[in-house]
Amino acid sequence: MKDKKLEELQNKLQQYIELNISYENEVCTIKNEKGYYCSCCFDYADKLVHLHRVYDYDGNIDDKFLICPKCKTKILNPENK
Repeated sequence: MKDKKLEELQNKLQQYIELNISYENEVCTIKNEKGYYCSCCFDYADKLVHLHRVYDYDGNIDDKFLICPKCKTKILNPENK
């Protein structure tokens, strides 16, 4: 059991290194790429899912938040901090 968990953590670390993934302001980013990825999906499912803009009921962009289309996590937009 411990060996399997250790192997999973080593694989995740290797993924961070290979893709040059960083975690800041509750989102994942990849060096030299634009856009943000969902930290929840990456942490729990090892998936890099682009975060999308949030629209209000009138179709206007709400720049305060980004949302994950997969897990529906709503995150403060790091560009507005």
